[in-house]
Amino acid sequence: MPEAGLPLDEIDMPTPAVPTAVVNVKATELGEKVARETVVLELHIGSPGFSKPINPEAFVKGARDANPDVQEIVDQIVTDTRPDADPKLLHVSQDILDRTELKEINKLHARFNEWLRLRCIPCPIGLGRGFFLLRLNAVEEVNNAIETFKAQRAVLIDRFGEKYAQLKQDALEQRGQFYNEADYPEWSELRKRWKVESNYLSFNVPAALERVNRELFEAESQKVKLQLADAAEEARTALRESFAGLVTHFSDQLGVDDEGKRKKFHPASLERLKAFIDAFDMKSLTEDNELRGLLDQAKDIISGVDPAELRKDYTVRETLQVAFDNVNTKASELVVARERKFFLRPTEQLGRDLVDVEPVIPPTEA
Repeated sequence: MPEAGLPLDEIDMPTPAVPTAVVNVKATELGEKVARETVVLELHIGSPGFSKPINPEAFVKGARDANPDVQEIVDQIVTDTRPDADPKLLHVSQDILDRTELKEINKLHARFNEWLRLRCIPCPIGLGRGFFLLRLNAVEEVNNAIETFKAQRAVLIDRFGEKYAQLKQDALEQRGQFYNEADYPEWSELRKRWKVESNYLSFNVPAALERVNRELFEAESQKVKLQLADAAEEARTALRESFAGLVTHFSDQLGVDDEGKRKKFHPASLERLKAFIDAFDMKSLTEDNELRGLLDQAKDIISGVDPAELRKDYTVRETLQVAFDNVNTKASELVVARERKFFLRPTEQLGRDLVDVEPVIPPTEA
């Protein structure tokens, strides 16, 4: 440790060491493949908030004054059976308008999220909220789906806008003393808060770094490749686990419960299994022939199966369950416990420092 007050020019500062790239040929090749065949989708879907925090003390007083019969319940909630508890520790919020009219918008958002995640690569790299790893062969479909989602969402938002004035008027009565005109901007302003913004990014060490320090550039390039290789291996494990879980769940529904009664079959379990199989090529980063073989086998078994028939025809269930026993067993064997690793965030520690996140223009239709 340098002595306190010693001028910086008199301190013997060690020369910082340049990290040395450890070459792992197989991992390097896999990392290069991942960098070459994937992009990061940055997608932010914004919407205005329709709830407002309110003063807990005013809430408690208002509740007691409005209905003395609820005083005991309010006191218990506020004090948690402790008379010395501070009511300020209670957090209270109120919807500023009836949310019923927002349900269709929220449902569309949920369906789109589920669709998108089905096509994203399960990725252990901490990309952060709103970032998704995609294979290039999925970009065009995803990009078209985003545009479709934006158009469908716009229609629903405009329908909501037609009712906004009446909802605001209703809120005047519903919110009582907590109504505040400032909570309700003009529709033209509120409409702008529904946003869908997307960008396509790629992992690359900035070329400018090579001109400054070639050794550091090569070390960082190698580090990124190894991280992407690890990400690919983790993604393979995650896909195996997902498939095993889907197969187990589907097969279990074909059987009987502890009392020997037929379990209720939910068609969604079959649809999810089919969707996973169909989207596999968009999610896999490695040549996982073992999993591919099981997917093909499962696809052949469920080909032409009618979900409605499975709900009532127990003979078909039994036949299908027997056929799936082998797939289920082998899928479970593929799932091997693997030490989880922690990765730097490409958009933070690496992305904004040593990895250049470049915009990628999605392909357009011919």
